[in-house]
Amino acid sequence: TVVAPTKRVEFTGAGTTGTKVEIWNYRSKDRLIGSAVIGDDGRWKTSGELNNQNSEYALHVEYTAPGAPTQSLTRTIIVKAEDRIVLPFTVGTPAEGSAVTLDDYRASDNN
Repeated sequence: TVVAPTKRVEFTGAGTTGTKVEIWNYRSKDRLIGSAVIGDDGRWKTSGELNNQNSEYALHVEYTAPGAPTQSLTRTIIVKAEDRIVLPFTVGTPAEGSAVTLDDYRASDNN
């Protein structure tokens, strides 16, 4: 659950330097929520508006590392209008130097 009284949500994570991270409003990809490039420190940060509060979002996240094919996954979050934090949302993988395969994420979606 993500609390966003102003409808603006911040996304952060870590990964391989130079990797492009894009967060879309699901597989239709008709609205880019936010994008970032992972910096020399291995961290990235972006924010975007999720207008429907008290709603569930299935976000489509794509990672494109230099010289590698794009990897994607879907993560579901719930956005609430309350002004207190219930549980912050962070995309924490892939980590610096990790090998990412689509099968890894499909397996984790079943947990």
